[in-house]
Amino acid sequence: MKTILFLFCLATVKISTIRAAPTTEAPGSGAVLTDDERAFAVDYHNQYRRTVATGQQAAENGNLPEAANMFQLEYDTDVEAAAQDWANNCTFGYQGYSVGQSVLLLEISSTSGINNTYFLQSAIDNWFDEVETFNVSSVSSYDGTSTMFTQIIWGNTYSVGCGVKQCSSFTNLDSTYDGAFLVVCNYQTAGNTEDQPIYTQGDTCSQCPANRLCDDSLCAINPDATTVLTTTAVPTTTEVAGSGAGLSEDERTFVVNYHNNYRRTVALGQQEGENGTLPQAANMYEFTYDTSLENLAQAWANNCTLGGGGYGAVGQNSVVYGFGGEPGINNTYVLQLSIDGWFSEVDSFNVSTVGNYQGQSSTFTQMIWATTYSVGCGVKQCATFTNLDSGWNNGFIIVCDYELVGNNQGMPIYIEGDACSQCPDDRICDNGLCAMDPNSTAQPGDDECEV
Repeated sequence: MKTILFLFCLATVKISTIRAAPTTEAPGSGAVLTDDERAFAVDYHNQYRRTVATGQQAAENGNLPEAANMFQLEYDTDVEAAAQDWANNCTFGYQGYSVGQSVLLLEISSTSGINNTYFLQSAIDNWFDEVETFNVSSVSSYDGTSTMFTQIIWGNTYSVGCGVKQCSSFTNLDSTYDGAFLVVCNYQTAGNTEDQPIYTQGDTCSQCPANRLCDDSLCAINPDATTVLTTTAVPTTTEVAGSGAGLSEDERTFVVNYHNNYRRTVALGQQEGENGTLPQAANMYEFTYDTSLENLAQAWANNCTLGGGGYGAVGQNSVVYGFGGEPGINNTYVLQLSIDGWFSEVDSFNVSTVGNYQGQSSTFTQMIWATTYSVGCGVKQCATFTNLDSGWNNGFIIVCDYELVGNNQGMPIYIEGDACSQCPDDRICDNGLCAMDPNSTAQPGDDECEV
């Protein structure tokens, strides 16, 4: 299986000086944003996305084309929590993180009349201003430039969360910047994948996925859709994450349901790939959770070694996140980040290879391999790693093992056809997936030789 270290947006950071705006609210305390500030952050992002989606935004060498599939962003308080935690570290730079990230440092002479909304607006404006040096021709094939602007407008990025902190000093800047404000926004899913389209060009909203509808030129989540994926994990708790002791029953339930949500979206033909919508799956199994697989995955995670833990007939995905000791991180949160990160490889998946796997997007394809029938995962916070440098000390390693292993070169990932139309005799259709028939005497894996 392919091992990924992290997926995140590296953006060029700007240092700016701004003037105060009239208000009485104290900013940069390091606490989470208010509901009004959250509403502002997501609405202001969507205003900019809408301007691009409707073809009304000028760039360096002409107007940007309309966007056929630009999602409306939602605000995610879990993404915010990670952004705020990073801002509170008072380190001017980028965190190894599974989502996109933009950072800005702002200096002011006085905090009188300054609030978080003003800092958020200043940061978003600053990042979006990179459009002035953006080459329109790179919409169809991202070339690595104007990274903060392109993260704001990445077509299938679907959520945002931001944090603001006034830092009395910085861990990596001299005293000149003492008292400056740090603004961090994180984005899910990460954009800025080189050589991939930033968005699909075409009439506005003309290629919204089936679980989204057009809302003022952006593809918004359809509240009536039956397969909408939530991007919010369970609320942060005081639970200690990464102890290495295995998952709780609630965490196991989350893992298997979250995998099945993604599998169901593919099976029902509601998932976009690099070059179109993936076809429906006639034989995609519903996962069950396997504690034996969890034991294998947890044992490998406890080795604190990234990669190399495959067990022959068992598939494996793994990832490391550099959270350090931030408060409010639990196993469910890092599991969701991992699963989202692995599935995000769909953005570079060629739809034509469903019938003949070619070895690409391997963490995504393991998640949707039709005859894979069970999953088990482990999480460990490692003081050190056997094969990573000290910059990853105290990071989290997440490992999920799968049975049967997928990603067999030259084989179909799944059989194309109406959802559930080719479920084996011992399985019944459950909302697009082939679930074990409770009245069957067969055991999972008895039909493992089927494609």
